[in-house]
Amino acid sequence: MTFLRIPLKDILWPCIIVAEVIMYGMFPVLIDLSTVGDEISFLSSSFNFCTEALKFMVCVVILRFQSPSKPAPRLSLGLVLPFSVPALLYCVNNNVSVLVQTEMDPATFMVLSNLKILFTAALYRLFFRKKLGHRKLFAICLLTCGGIFNSMAALSSKSSHSLSEIHVTWIGLITLCCYCFISGFSGVFTEFIFKKDHHLSVYLQNAILYSFGMVFSFVGWLLQARNRMMDTGNCDAFNLFYGYTVFTWALVLTQVPTGLIISMIMKFSNNMVRLFVIASAPLVTTVLSSILFGLKIQAEFVVSAVLIIISAILYNMNAQTGSKTLHAAKKFENC
Repeated sequence: MTFLRIPLKDILWPCIIVAEVIMYGMFPVLIDLSTVGDEISFLSSSFNFCTEALKFMVCVVILRFQSPSKPAPRLSLGLVLPFSVPALLYCVNNNVSVLVQTEMDPATFMVLSNLKILFTAALYRLFFRKKLGHRKLFAICLLTCGGIFNSMAALSSKSSHSLSEIHVTWIGLITLCCYCFISGFSGVFTEFIFKKDHHLSVYLQNAILYSFGMVFSFVGWLLQARNRMMDTGNCDAFNLFYGYTVFTWALVLTQVPTGLIISMIMKFSNNMVRLFVIASAPLVTTVLSSILFGLKIQAEFVVSAVLIIISAILYNMNAQTGSKTLHAAKKFENC
């Protein structure tokens, strides 16, 4: 009965984090359901633009109802321009991830891309000058190992023919390091600018970030659509919603709350929480794939789940954990 006496605001933040993990884990499943044959029928840049545009509109509506009579704060160029950096980096990294996979097989990319956890932790330490301590560093290493084991589960499910094609080049390794660095830097820099102007509403900051994201993704869509039209001769490539299915729209709709919650994690918590969300999401993906597609759960998945759970417990094992969670919940409530 004690649980029933816990105020709603005290359990709201943990519930939001759990919901974020579930939505993150749904992404690969919805991507798989969106494929036609063996190919994704829609342009990734079109999907990114639609997602950014919808998130932007949601933030504008919330801002409108949040303070209808309050005048909008004055935005200087120095305040707005920093938001273009993570927006551009996210756009660049989408292309870098494609380039990396031309220099190594997808399975190796899945395993080695977990190094972005270590890159993010290192950059977080440099940016915010916060010592994580030996226990937390060990927890982050366990988290990285958990991600690698989960990727190995996908690798072990491949056919022997696919395994014989595993390859990595030095250019691939260097490009992968760039990918992991950009991923970590964009996340940490986003947190930095969100917290630097802590007096601003998270929805206003999101609206600025998403407006830059819309511009970059729209330019990317124009280039992708042009290339597709030249390859296929099909003018429908310039239809923004070309190749969309009901599952594509489900992708867009789930990415809206996913993006908004991630920004709240940046604003009211930190990138370490984001890392645990991202590392835990593949566990949800595996369970959903097992239910929907009959995927056989590998031993590596069990090891991965155990390592991620242990790392989460180790990272949060201190006397101040409850107060930090409550503090984040209170800040979220006041946003």
